[in-house]
Amino acid sequence: MAGGEAPRELLSLLVEDYQFMNTGSNSSWWHHSRIYQALALLTSWVSQSWLLNSFSLEILLGILVAALPFWSNEQLGILSLVIGIFTLPFWLQTASAVQLPLACYWLVAAIATLQSPVKIAALDGWIKLSLFLGVFFGFQVVCRRRRSLLIGVYVLTCLVVMIYGVRQWVYGVGALATWVDPSSDFAGTTRIFSFLDNPNLLAGYLLPCFPVAVVAAIVWRGWGVKLLSGAIALLGMLGVVLTFSRGGLIGLGLELVVLGSLLLFWWQQQIANWIIIAIGGLALTLSSTAFTLIPALRLRLLSIFVGRADSSNNFRINVWLAVLEMVKSRPILGIGPGNKAFNLVYPFYQRPGFSALGAYSVPLEIASETGLVGLGIYLWFLVTLLKTAWHNLLILRSQRQAQGLWLIAALSSLVGLIGQGLFDTVWYRPQVQIVWWLLVGIIASCDRGLDQSFKSTKL
Repeated sequence: MAGGEAPRELLSLLVEDYQFMNTGSNSSWWHHSRIYQALALLTSWVSQSWLLNSFSLEILLGILVAALPFWSNEQLGILSLVIGIFTLPFWLQTASAVQLPLACYWLVAAIATLQSPVKIAALDGWIKLSLFLGVFFGFQVVCRRRRSLLIGVYVLTCLVVMIYGVRQWVYGVGALATWVDPSSDFAGTTRIFSFLDNPNLLAGYLLPCFPVAVVAAIVWRGWGVKLLSGAIALLGMLGVVLTFSRGGLIGLGLELVVLGSLLLFWWQQQIANWIIIAIGGLALTLSSTAFTLIPALRLRLLSIFVGRADSSNNFRINVWLAVLEMVKSRPILGIGPGNKAFNLVYPFYQRPGFSALGAYSVPLEIASETGLVGLGIYLWFLVTLLKTAWHNLLILRSQRQAQGLWLIAALSSLVGLIGQGLFDTVWYRPQVQIVWWLLVGIIASCDRGLDQSFKSTKL
């Protein structure tokens, strides 16, 4: 196709689409519409470009996943912008059920930015949100063909991160911030943070490692790869434990329960009931043994239930109460997205001596930034995501296709991150946020209904 002909042909298709949409189209109008055909033409044109093509997108996303623990937020942001540009010609043709609620949330965040009391700061947060969504669309495109590539990059990077983390545990490392009350019995315990400079952030980054690596050990061929994946899975779980992040430990417990339950469900017809009971008993025994024999872990977990008697709990409770006041003041659309907007507005509501850089709870953070409207739409997105994953898991299980195991890994990892996000906001950091969107991309790329629509549509 000649370079000059493509823009004219695209414009013609887009202009004619209005007539098509008013001729009584059915539920499949999108795949027969002029807009879709225009995007197909654009994708065909892009695929012939030596620069803007799917292979380049795969390389860029691989670099992004590998760079997460090592690059600064600014460097990751620049790469995310480039990925968003490369993704633009493809994302409308890879429609999935989660894109509608995500588009609605993005629109609400834009409106919240326009009505924010700190518009410039909120604009910065909205741009970051846009970059993350652009990365998600890239993951959705690439995971349809190169899912194992991105997963392999992630688990191998986790291996590097954990090697350095274990070194910190063996040789000791000082805290870079006041992570623990110095007067508590837990004071003096080493909390690893590897290259991420924060144990809670490291826990969030490593939470998906165990489910993903376990499934990799099951799916990937070759005993060498299986053994390596199994070792990485154990290191990932050990890494979360050695951060002694209470949110991370809660997330780890939740994802272990979900992962075990879904794997048993997957093999239900092949496994005897006594084996299921034995596995459950073994898991309970190992957990009880770890709780009994590791004093630091026991102290850390028990501190969750002492309320304000623990200084960290007391700090979070005071921050939560202040953020609730923020939500009450602007309940509909909030103060605008992003940490910069939060940092400018929160001081007007904070209690003396309890300054904070975030709400220490993702639901509260979403409610403060985009109001109850934004929180409701994000919950809609999560329900749609889980419903889509479960529906496709049932289909893949009936067909005994290995993609279903990747869905299990993604689902259990998401539950773990949600569990941590109830009590912390490291979820907003690129190192965790981008892994989150990788997991969402894995689920969206396994949409069986989407596969059928692609097979029935000629591009």
